[in-house]
Amino acid sequence: MTLHNSRTRQVRGKPWRALNALVLFAVMTLALLAGSCLRANCQALTPGQALFLEVWNDFSLSYSYFEYKDIDWEAVKDDSLDRFKDRIDGETFAWELNRILSELH
Repeated sequence: MTLHNSRTRQVRGKPWRALNALVLFAVMTLALLAGSCLRANCQALTPGQALFLEVWNDFSLSYSYFEYKDIDWEAVKDDSLDRFKDRIDGETFAWELNRILSELH
């Protein structure tokens, strides 16, 4: 009878483990979302801002002269993101991006 009860507990314990794992996953996901919301000031990005951030990230990962040229790339992002807040056409986007990237030369 004791053996049967221990098996019953094991079977009953498995759903609780899955539920605990699901709750833990949900809490971690909410924590990550809250953190990203704080970093982005909870504002939706315009297509221009999203594209600018993509370019900014590419340069952040591949350009190796930020320290050598004493460029605060994070400050460039913070200062420049508002330039792409409104809807802009491709030519205006290219013009603004060219102005920002000229700081790298």
